[in-house]
Amino acid sequence: MNTTEILKNNLDLVIGHKSAKDLLTKAIVAGRTKVFLLIGPPHIGKGLLARAVAASLHGQSNIDKAHNDTVCFSDLLEASKGEKEENKWKKSVDDLVRFLNRSPISSNVKVAIIDGVDKLSNSAANALLKTLEEPSNSTIVILTANDVRAVLSTIQSRAQIIKLNYVADTEIREFVTLQTKERAPEIVIFANGAIGLAKALIGDEELLQKHLGYLESFKILLQASVTEGLKVANISSRDEALALLLVWLNLSRRMALASLSPYEKDSIISALNKTTNRNTNDLIALTDEIRKSIEAIEAGTNIQITMGALVLQWAWGMPKTTMGYISS
Repeated sequence: MNTTEILKNNLDLVIGHKSAKDLLTKAIVAGRTKVFLLIGPPHIGKGLLARAVAASLHGQSNIDKAHNDTVCFSDLLEASKGEKEENKWKKSVDDLVRFLNRSPISSNVKVAIIDGVDKLSNSAANALLKTLEEPSNSTIVILTANDVRAVLSTIQSRAQIIKLNYVADTEIREFVTLQTKERAPEIVIFANGAIGLAKALIGDEELLQKHLGYLESFKILLQASVTEGLKVANISSRDEALALLLVWLNLSRRMALASLSPYEKDSIISALNKTTNRNTNDLIALTDEIRKSIEAIEAGTNIQITMGALVLQWAWGMPKTTMGYISS
């Protein structure tokens, strides 16, 4: 098989993202792009897509094992984990630069994959920038980021930006039902377009049970019982509170959308809507308040006060809304 055929087969292993895969294919066949920046939300397959492209450039069908002319920055960081934090980043960047400056060992091209370039420190990002200014003809760099706004504009200007979105429920459902019949409807909803999370939920029973617990706690919230609701809100871990609220945000948003559509068929969301007599505007307001709670906790506010306030607002009646906006 030639490179184009291998690329097609490898990209077919990545679920969803047809537009992004089409753009990558055109750019790789043209052979002019040296730096790619894959942008999109967490756990949607950016890393897998980068690895599929890297394997294809080496004529490799196995995308799970990196070719010896591919380096992943995350692996360099892992290899330097015994170092102090500042030294770890510097050593990893230095190792990356050395890799990019050498000739390929057994391929025509070297590939560097740098996940989470939006999370790099300024010094690390600036050191990386120097390697991107004039990449050699035998070098391809694939960057990934969740938030393009956090990527240096000078890095953006040197890359072809390819945007990825959440994967459709239908595509995730097709994948999940091929892997498991147990809790498949719940996994599809919990994944919320993130195929990486769907895979994690299938493979990690503890993680799945935790999400099922979040679903049960959301049912308690909907029942508007202050006593039971405050028990659910009694969380001290910031990470745990954020994980729970993200599931609640997903569920409340889906409930609001389902209440607007007579064609909603999802049995889980339909069952949730039957547990409360609140209208669409209330559900939209709940979604907005959950989002605000997430932002507040991320900003460092008291977790239990924020969670308790959310429970009380729902139990005592949400602010009135007009066409989805909170009325002042």
